[in-house]
Formats: sequence, C-alpha cells, structure tokens
Amino acid sequence: MPSMKYLNAMRSNTIYPLCLTVLWGAVSFTFAAPGAMAQARVMTPAVTPAVGAVATPPPVIPADAPKVIFEKPLLEFGELNEGDVKKFTTKVGNGGRSELNITQVSGTCGCTSVSLAKKKLAPGEWTELSGAFESLGHPGQQTKLINISSNDPATPVAHVEFSVNVVPLVSFEPKYLNFGQIYGDTATSRTVVLKSRVPMQVKSVSLDKPGQMRADVLSSDAMSSGGAVVAISTVPGIPAQQLNGSISIMTDRAVQPIQRLVYIGQILAELTATPQVCWLGRVNAGDVVTREIKLSDRGGKPVHVTGVDGVGLKIDWSLGTQAADGSVMLTLRVTAPVMTGETLQREISITTDNPKYPRFPLTVFAQYTLPGGAQPAAVRPAPPAIPTPIATPGNAKPAMAAGASAMRGGAVAQPSSGR
Repeated sequence: MPSMKYLNAMRSNTIYPLCLTVLWGAVSFTFAAPGAMAQARVMTPAVTPAVGAVATPPPVIPADAPKVIFEKPLLEFGELNEGDVKKFTTKVGNGGRSELNITQVSGTCGCTSVSLAKKKLAPGEWTELSGAFESLGHPGQQTKLINISSNDPATPVAHVEFSVNVVPLVSFEPKYLNFGQIYGDTATSRTVVLKSRVPMQVKSVSLDKPGQMRADVLSSDAMSSGGAVVAISTVPGIPAQQLNGSISIMTDRAVQPIQRLVYIGQILAELTATPQVCWLGRVNAGDVVTREIKLSDRGGKPVHVTGVDGVGLKIDWSLGTQAADGSVMLTLRVTAPVMTGETLQREISITTDNPKYPRFPLTVFAQYTLPGGAQPAAVRPAPPAIPTPIATPGNAKPAMAAGASAMRGGAVAQPSSGR
C-alpha cells in the first residue's frame, strides 16, 4: 500500500498542474482577439436537408404561352321566374402569343348547358360562348360556374361565373310555422297559405309527426288570390317537448307535386322549475354540490314530488315546506361522476303524483376543472436529498448533512394522498 505522503505528492504533481493548464486555456480564450471572437459568433453549422426532400421549383411560364381571357368573367342576370330558361352569350379570347387550345367547356350543375363556337384560337382571337340556365327546381339566389379547360399553363382551368335570383314558382306564407311557447292542454292553431303562379290544387296534407299535429285544408286553389289555406293545430294533451317537424302538402302539379313546410315551437309543462337548468358550476369527480329547485304548478295546485331518477347520477334529494301557492323547494345533492369528457350534461327525471306531469325532465349541467373529469392525482413527496459529506480534519469519518440520520433510521414518512 502506498503511504499517505506518497499519495499527497501525486496529487500535487499531477492534478494541480492539470487544473492550472485548463484555467490558463480559459483565460486565453477570454482575452482572444476581438476579430477571432466575432468570427466564432457568426459561424453557424450547415443545414442538412431532410432525407428524401426535393425542392419544387416554381413553374416557369413561357413568354410566348397562350392565355385564356374573358369579355366578362362575372355575369349578373338579376331576377328570373322559376320555370323560365335564361339564355346568355359571352366571349372567350386568347390574350397570349401562341395558339390557345380549349379542350373542354362544362357547367358545374346539370341545370346549365354551354357550348363554344371555336376551340382553337390564334393570339388576339375571340370566340363566342353560349349557354342556357334552366331555373325549374332551383328557387332562390343561385351562383353557378362554367369551367374552361385549355393549354394555358398559368390557368389550366378558368371560370366564368354567373348569378341569378330565381323567384319561386310556389311559395308559402309564412315561410315556416313558429308556434312559439305554448301549453299542451288545449289545441293551438296556425294557418299557412300556399301560393302558385301556375294552376295548382291541394289534394292532401300529411305530417311526419302525427302525434304532435293535425292538418285541415280550408281552401285548395293555390292559384287563387287568397291561395290554398291549410290549418295546422297541436294535438291537445301532448306532454312538454320541443316541436320540430315538417308538413307535406300533396298537389296536382306534374313537376314537384309535394311541397314541404317546417314547423317549430315548444310545449311548456304544467309544472315549471326555477331555475330551468340545474347548473353545478365547475367541479371535479367526486364533488358533492347542493342546489335548490323551485317547482310550481301553473294552476296553483300543490306539487307533490314522489321521486328523483338520477339516470346514472348519484342524487340525494329532500323537500321543503309547501308554500301557500302550492310550490315546493326541492333540494338536490349531486355527486359529480368520473367523466371521459370535460362537460357533464344529463337529463334527470322528477316524478310526481299529478297525472298531467307524472315525469318532469330537468337538465343537470356542469363543467369539469380537470380534463376528462378525472380526480386529481395524489400528491407525491419530493425525493429525499442525497446527504453531502462535510469535510473534517484528520482521518475522522465525515459527518452527514442534516436529514441523513432520518434516512438511517428507516423509511421516510410519506404524506397522505389527497385531492
């Protein structure tokens, strides 16, 4: 074994000169010539292009290339009665320096037919583009394109656009039925007038949801000054729900004999809830939120709640004292479930002993603070610090830094996981 004196001598003769050499190199680099430092700063590594990447050069358009041009690239036709045919002409030319070869001319819709008088044009030459738009079956504002394919390298497919407002052959007044907010205990009626610019008779009316509505034809001549009148009524006794459906009116017209009309509305319940939506706020999975809902009968009758179906939600409920107006305060204690998304929206069911509203729907809505509604992860302790030896004189064993004795004694206490 080498002596301690020999080892100390080796440290002095080997390590210390090496440290001085490294330190002198750092000082020499710091005080290098300014020009050399500037040169070092501006040097950047070469950028290696990605493997397989091929730079695509921009297309080069020859100076003598052909060029398709139009007399009017946008055509405005104004108003047109549905069923009429709009014929039109415009000019297509060659604004380039070599022959323009037009390979195809077509409309983007089957309602438009087009033709070209000449498909090969010399520089500066024009030709006539003729077209016709068939408006039957295309009511309202229309915008169509005509495509011209050619050997123009800058624009291989060019477009002529036209727009027209087609006045419908058949129209409804109003355009749709809005029943608004109504109660379902009695029938509510609305009328719609069907007008036509050609002879038309209403033969029958059908509904996509006959359980909600019924229809009666009051007059059938759609071409008369008053038009054909159809009455649409709600069916008495339907429960609270959204009204959203369509009415099909069958006519004797050969083309498009069926005319359809949309209706909307809302059937209000005899039982009302205040607020109408149970908003839980921002929650995390497992949170218990308490909310109060006031339930009232439209006629002032006492409200008797017999149960609350959470439909997958854990809900505890209780009732307050009946008020003089028959209303009652329902207290809900909702436990937020674990969700795959960030929004909770469920429709729970409140049951009563009233045959008019045996089940009353109420929407529960919440926003989760954490993504996915997951519970917060357990708080994990930081790893213990590695003890650092403290230098001591002589050959005494080094002392350990504060906290080492705690490690030596056994396991470190872990904080309890919490939310």
